[in-house]
Amino acid sequence: VRSALRRVSSDPSGFTLLDLIIVIIILGVLAMIIMPQIGAMANTSKINGAVWELVAALQYTQALAIEYQRPFQFQIETVGKRNLFLIKDHTSSLDNGKHPDADPPLYTYQQVYNPTDKKPYIIDFDDVASGVSDEVSTREEYRGVTIDSVPNGGSKATIEFYPDGHSGITDSVVVLSLGRETRTVTVDGFTGKVTVE
Repeated sequence: VRSALRRVSSDPSGFTLLDLIIVIIILGVLAMIIMPQIGAMANTSKINGAVWELVAALQYTQALAIEYQRPFQFQIETVGKRNLFLIKDHTSSLDNGKHPDADPPLYTYQQVYNPTDKKPYIIDFDDVASGVSDEVSTREEYRGVTIDSVPNGGSKATIEFYPDGHSGITDSVVVLSLGRETRTVTVDGFTGKVTVE
């Protein structure tokens, strides 16, 4: 019997309560170190996605102006809690009704349709336009991203692209932020080239 007890007590294959407590403490410390980094990576990913949505819309506006050889507008609105932007056919003489058969197709107030989802090219970061969510491309995955600065200050701005691709005599700057993350999008007035810092 004594030899059997010695074998059981000297068997190293089991875990003691102390072993489990040490493992739990180590995992807790690792979680405290890693969790803020995961949150920061999520914010970086979110703001980068929002910036590329903005860049894609600017480049599409420029492409429309070149293709159709007339001005198109990229409009930004940050009034109240809004953080949205849209594309308009500036020179269209059509009334304010929907014209899906126009070239390019137009929503109300000369807003251009998005070629990918066939909805008006209105990107809303805060889902303010949820009342027309069947028609507007809300981007809930970017909720929290804010448009902090628009060209010429204020809460609304327009960047107009012309048939040769330029957007004006001065550069246009838009600043987006999320927490400590900030991105600056610049449209070169002379060339229409879009850069991100």
